[in-house]
Amino acid sequence: MSAEPSIALVVATYRRPDAMATLLRSLAAQTLPRQAFEVSVVVDVLDEHEAAYRDLFARAAAEHGLAITAQFQPNAGQSVARHRAILSARAPWIAIIDDDMDLSPGFLAAHLAALE
Repeated sequence: MSAEPSIALVVATYRRPDAMATLLRSLAAQTLPRQAFEVSVVVDVLDEHEAAYRDLFARAAAEHGLAITAQFQPNAGQSVARHRAILSARAPWIAIIDDDMDLSPGFLAAHLAALE
């Protein structure tokens, strides 16, 4: 398998670390090998939730091997945050998802298969 991921999940999030935790748990359960996908997240607000997000991303990477690129910015809106996350993604395919999604374990494998 290639050293570069095949698909990037792009997420813009705003003041919802609990919802993001649900998404990260579902990403940890994906059947697609970890090295085949990356997660590019932009937290679209700098406030009291920042520490919770940072801890959440660090734990997901350490405990589940998720490749997460997380950026933090002052509130600029969802479209700006998604665009920034897309620009930081390395994979040739992009899947834009919401921070509160609970994906089925085969979601990424099926999505990538359909794209290819």
